[in-house]
Amino acid sequence: MDSMENLSTDDWEIVKNIQKMWIGKCNGCFIDFDLEYEDKSLEKTILSVFTQSPQGVYGVSHININKHHLILKSFKQHTEENNKVPCYAINPFTKEKIPVYLKNESEFGTLNSQGIPYLDAKLAIPSLDTIDKKFAIENGLKFRDIIFDQKLINSQKFDGYNFSDAFKLACEDLLKMNRGGHITSERLSDWCISRQRYWGCPIPLVYCDKCEVVPVPLDQLPVELPKMKNNNSSLKNNNWHHTKCPNCGGPAVRETDTMDTFMDSSWYYLRYLDIENKKEPFGTEVAMKDMPVDIYIGGVEHAMTHLFVSRLICHFLYDSKKLPSKEPFKRFIAMGMVKGETFKTKNGRYVQAKNVKKISEKFYCSQTDEELTVDFEKMSKSKLNGIDPQDMIQKYGVDFTRLFLLSFVHPKSDRNFMLSSDMVNGTLGIFQKLWELVGTACYEIEKLNPHENEDSNQKLKLNNELYRVRNSQISMINYNLNENFNLPSYLVAFSKIIKFLKKYPARHYDENFYKLLAETLIIASPVIPHFTSECWSKIKNIQLLNKHFDFDKLVVEQKWPDVDSNWMLDLNLNVNGKNAMLLKINPKELEDLNLKAAIELFQNGKCLEQKLKKSLDNYEMSLMIKPFLKATLYLNEKK
Repeated sequence: MDSMENLSTDDWEIVKNIQKMWIGKCNGCFIDFDLEYEDKSLEKTILSVFTQSPQGVYGVSHININKHHLILKSFKQHTEENNKVPCYAINPFTKEKIPVYLKNESEFGTLNSQGIPYLDAKLAIPSLDTIDKKFAIENGLKFRDIIFDQKLINSQKFDGYNFSDAFKLACEDLLKMNRGGHITSERLSDWCISRQRYWGCPIPLVYCDKCEVVPVPLDQLPVELPKMKNNNSSLKNNNWHHTKCPNCGGPAVRETDTMDTFMDSSWYYLRYLDIENKKEPFGTEVAMKDMPVDIYIGGVEHAMTHLFVSRLICHFLYDSKKLPSKEPFKRFIAMGMVKGETFKTKNGRYVQAKNVKKISEKFYCSQTDEELTVDFEKMSKSKLNGIDPQDMIQKYGVDFTRLFLLSFVHPKSDRNFMLSSDMVNGTLGIFQKLWELVGTACYEIEKLNPHENEDSNQKLKLNNELYRVRNSQISMINYNLNENFNLPSYLVAFSKIIKFLKKYPARHYDENFYKLLAETLIIASPVIPHFTSECWSKIKNIQLLNKHFDFDKLVVEQKWPDVDSNWMLDLNLNVNGKNAMLLKINPKELEDLNLKAAIELFQNGKCLEQKLKKSLDNYEMSLMIKPFLKATLYLNEKK
């Protein structure tokens, strides 16, 4: 979780909160005890127990498990609560036998989403818990007092340490003994990557009676599943299941479980970088050059699964020196959902929209006359509120549908889908205005007699306004598309350009006007490519545009418009929360700007010291840059 603090707060805040809640506090570790059964026919195994106090291991009297623990399946006889289980654990520090007891699950703390405790085993340390002490005394269990005056006693090498200070030492010793010790949360458990199904990536393991579990050699990878007519039939009944052991050449069987899809999706973006590589999943040199991913766009529902395991895999690969950074994605856009209108009876039954009637601002079921509550919910078949976009496409076209869906609501926000006449007409208006603009522009350029006796002052005023509108709106468009991902604001900005061009007097149409009209089509083309392509075909014969655009290419292939090099942007100085100075810088200066350069720009004006009461050393300094728009240098007096 620590490495997430370096990621953009705006992008990752939701994911951070979800993953922190899911992971829980990393305030303890697991201790792996050897477990021996009273029934000697049962093989020894490991009992992993989470504890926040590994330094108290010398004072353990017993271990408690609840009814959900897997070791209970090893016993034929039933064990009642508060009774001893027929096995014992071996203390890794003292080698003493520790009895194991079955306890009520109410004693095991926080419950998971299924209502089951996260923990299925607990250490009982009487020196730390009065309930454990009472139980140990009542059952005649041996234990040591390990704390006196907040310091450890009877704990061998930990004697004399403050109890809290010995936590790290105990974890380090457990790691050295390979008995746990990794600091973690009680909520985390092993990630089971296997699934009992045909579809999925095979797990490259074989099982041999002589060699036991054997990995498939590299030269035999990838393992491919056999083609089967019925994917529900068992792989164990297929000839593919039987093979030879790579070690001894004797008979062996393949693993028939396949990998969880989250295992594959945790690293697929790395394969995209090196898809022709036949020797390894991806080349380290390629990944070092191109990772991390610039932006990940997806639903926030992935925060606890896909995004978590992707981060887990990348942390592992970073530690293995295969990646340049721990985090796989620089930025994250959590898409909102398009919600459909639902109609529901008092008993929770959903009603189809076609069976709803409206009377005096209230809604009723036309079949039963029951009054209905109206809401917007995630679209689903069970809620009868799904909307087929094909209906909208057939009525208005795919460009309209795309523009309509991207308007009005930020991609991160949920959208209540409704087709109001105002929203439909507003979207259609953009198409109408653009079409009329292109038609007028083509008509004016074809006139045989150019306009004469133009008002030069009016012309200059129009050109200045065109320069201002073009640069201010393109700056806003580039910011919202590349940094803020606010598509409605991008659409508003190019609508402002259209509005300006519509008001532009036809008698003053010139090269600058036609250039901005063409750029407007380019700006709109990602959202309405078919419509703008039709418009592009109409202006491609305007000769004065030839030096600005390559009309042998489609509108979507044109170079994206950028602001003029002499367009000036704001560099603000904010001192102790108040705006103190304003400088103008060009786009290249903003692109290259850093904290040191910003300070030097203000110092060059020789008036920075006049605005400050003290020298720069007495101020906390930070620079906030809004690419394509502006930057602000913040100076806050140190306390």
